[in-house]
Amino acid sequence: MCLFRGITYPKILANRLVWWLWRKFMCPDNKHLLDECLSDESWYLSCDACGLEIHIAEIDETYCKKT
Repeated sequence: MCLFRGITYPKILANRLVWWLWRKFMCPDNKHLLDECLSDESWYLSCDACGLEIHIAEIDETYCKKT
C-alpha cells in the first residue's frame, strides 16, 4: 500500500474554474484529479473536481502486477 503515498496533482490545477471544467470533461472519462487524504478513520484518494473517493484499504490487489 505504500505505493500510494504522496499522490496529488500539479498545484496549477488547484482552482475552482479548472475543477469545474475537469468535472465536466475529464471525470466522465474516469480521469480524475486525485489527491491523497488521511484521517483517523480512513486513508483514501479523493477527486477534488467531482468528489469521488477511492478507499485505499479496500483496493483488491489480486490481479495487480507485482514488481
